Amino acid sequence: MKGQMTVVNVVGFVLALLLYLAFSTPINDIVNTTVNGLNAAPNSYTALTVALIQMILFFFLLMIIISGLNYAVPRREGAY
Repeated sequence: MKGQMTVVNVVGFVLALLLYLAFSTPINDIVNTTVNGLNAAPNSYTALTVALIQMILFFFLLMIIISGLNYAVPRREGAY
Protein backbone atom coordinates (compact mmCIF):
# COMPACT_ATOMS: atom_id res chain seq x y z
CA MET A 1 0.00 0.00 0.00
CA LYS A 2 1.68 3.17 -1.18
CA GLY A 3 1.14 6.63 0.19
CA GLN A 4 1.04 5.92 3.89
CA MET A 5 3.37 4.50 6.47
CA THR A 6 1.67 1.53 8.07
CA VAL A 7 2.83 0.19 11.41
CA VAL A 8 4.69 -2.63 9.69
CA ASN A 9 6.51 -0.13 7.44
CA VAL A 10 7.45 2.08 10.39
CA VAL A 11 8.74 -0.92 12.34
CA GLY A 12 10.73 -2.06 9.31
CA PHE A 13 12.15 1.43 8.81
CA VAL A 14 13.16 1.73 12.47
CA LEU A 15 14.63 -1.79 12.40
CA ALA A 16 16.65 -0.91 9.29
CA LEU A 17 17.99 2.21 11.02
CA LEU A 18 18.90 0.20 14.13
CA LEU A 19 20.69 -2.40 12.01
CA TYR A 20 22.51 0.40 10.22
CA LEU A 21 23.66 1.81 13.56
CA ALA A 22 24.70 -1.64 14.81
CA PHE A 23 26.72 -2.49 11.70
CA SER A 24 28.16 0.96 11.00
CA THR A 25 31.01 0.61 13.51
CA PRO A 26 32.35 -2.75 12.21
CA ILE A 27 31.91 -1.63 8.60
CA ASN A 28 33.73 1.62 9.40
CA ASP A 29 36.62 -0.35 10.93
CA ILE A 30 36.83 -2.53 7.81
CA VAL A 31 36.73 0.56 5.59
CA ASN A 32 39.54 2.23 7.57
CA THR A 33 41.69 -0.92 7.40
CA THR A 34 41.12 -1.23 3.66
CA VAL A 35 41.89 2.45 3.06
CA ASN A 36 45.10 2.23 5.09
CA GLY A 37 46.14 -0.82 3.07
CA LEU A 38 45.43 0.97 -0.20
CA ASN A 39 47.35 4.06 0.89
CA ALA A 40 50.36 1.89 1.79
CA ALA A 41 50.76 0.84 -1.86
CA PRO A 42 49.23 3.60 -3.99
CA ASN A 43 48.62 3.41 -7.70
CA SER A 44 46.78 5.63 -10.19
CA TYR A 45 43.32 4.44 -9.04
CA THR A 46 43.93 4.61 -5.29
CA ALA A 47 42.22 7.98 -4.79
CA LEU A 48 39.09 6.89 -6.66
CA THR A 49 38.96 3.54 -4.89
CA VAL A 50 39.38 5.15 -1.46
CA ALA A 51 36.62 7.67 -2.21
CA LEU A 52 34.19 4.94 -3.30
CA ILE A 53 34.97 2.72 -0.31
CA GLN A 54 34.48 5.61 2.12
CA MET A 55 31.03 6.32 0.65
CA ILE A 56 29.67 2.81 1.36
CA LEU A 57 28.01 3.74 4.68
CA PHE A 58 26.53 6.90 3.17
CA PHE A 59 24.95 4.88 0.36
CA PHE A 60 23.51 2.37 2.85
CA LEU A 61 21.89 5.20 4.80
CA LEU A 62 20.65 6.82 1.60
CA MET A 63 19.01 3.55 0.49
CA ILE A 64 17.22 3.22 3.85
CA ILE A 65 15.91 6.80 3.69
CA ILE A 66 14.80 6.51 0.05
CA SER A 67 12.95 3.26 0.71
CA GLY A 68 11.18 4.91 3.68
CA LEU A 69 10.20 7.89 1.55
CA ASN A 70 9.00 5.55 -1.19
CA TYR A 71 6.24 4.30 1.12
CA ALA A 72 5.51 7.70 2.68
CA VAL A 73 4.94 9.69 -0.53
CA PRO A 74 1.38 9.45 -1.86
CA ARG A 75 0.84 8.40 -5.47
CA ARG A 76 -2.05 8.10 -7.85
CA GLU A 77 -3.69 4.69 -7.91
CA GLY A 78 -2.12 2.48 -10.56
CA ALA A 79 0.86 4.78 -11.22
CA TYR A 80 4.14 3.23 -10.11
